Amino acid sequence: MGSSPSRPSSSEGFFAGVQAVLQAAEQARVQQEQARVQQEQARIQQEQAERAAREEAERWARQIEEDRRRAQAAREEAERIAQAAREQAERNRLAQLEAERIARVAQQEAEARTRVARAEAERIAREIEAQRERDRIAREAAERAAQAAREEAERQRRAAEEEAARARQAIEEENRRAQAAQEEARRARAAQEEAERQLKQGIQPVVMPTITEITAAKNRSD
Repeated sequence: MGSSPSRPSSSEGFFAGVQAVLQAAEQARVQQEQARVQQEQARIQQEQAERAAREEAERWARQIEEDRRRAQAAREEAERIAQAAREQAERNRLAQLEAERIARVAQQEAEARTRVARAEAERIAREIEAQRERDRIAREAAERAAQAAREEAERQRRAAEEEAARARQAIEEENRRAQAAQEEARRARAAQEEAERQLKQGIQPVVMPTITEITAAKNRSD
């Protein structure tokens, strides 16, 4: 009489695999959320940089206007001195010449400051444009990273679903094998009970091979 075969493996390994797949899917979701946060941070940094550049340009514009007013005031003072010098005639000729010299120096300094301010404004404008280009590159990189994260999350999700499906199939196969083993055990018990009944009645029992024995004999013949 054949013995009932033991189960091929424990189901704990399959459940552990399913748990690992679910954890991988959760990690993919977390990575996607992190990519979204990085993209938002890049946008905030861009706005801060643009606001700082605008404030700097306005400060330089105010400085230029102040220099212009000072130059205007200096010219007006020079003209007043020149008028007084003309009225003073020769007595004030030296004072007039000095005043004109002072006016020329003031104008030159004002023009020099204006050139410096204009050059600085142009430099700031170039820096703003360069910052915008850097921000655009960073934004595009963040968008590419976010897209890659979304694609990776989708790939991992599909892989998790496939793994879960394989795990379910394995569990179903394990259940089918367990049911087959139970059926074989039931038939073996029935055959044993029939043989014991025939022995009690003095009948020579007919030994029927089990499913396992039939399968083993068929494999040997193949």
